[in-house]
Amino acid sequence: MDYRRPVTNYRTGVRLEYRAMELLRRRGWYVVRSAGSHGRADLIALSPTDGHAVLIQCKTGSLHHEEWQRLRETAIRYHATPIIAAWNETRRKVVWLVITGDHTPGSHDWPSIAYELGRDHDPATL
Repeated sequence: MDYRRPVTNYRTGVRLEYRAMELLRRRGWYVVRSAGSHGRADLIALSPTDGHAVLIQCKTGSLHHEEWQRLRETAIRYHATPIIAAWNETRRKVVWLVITGDHTPGSHDWPSIAYELGRDHDPATL
């Protein structure tokens, strides 16, 4: 009999959060996870170079307009950078998107810039 727990969206999301935390911490970021809060950001991270804050929403499923807007508005209010972290199953890695603008309801355009973690620049400077 197989006693392994089935993979659920919740478990996949938690794994993504921990993987994102691990990647940031390896690069010197201070990261706090907002476990189970269903809030605007799953992770809050502070840059090791200047302390700039990034608010990260980890997504394993589809993104909704309201989530995008809430994250962006909160980041603007607190002078942080809003980021979506998603799991690219094909390449088995975390994909980072820096939100650059408002989303229009019903639009297929999600204004963002893909960010490659580990490059010479910091997402806080984008």
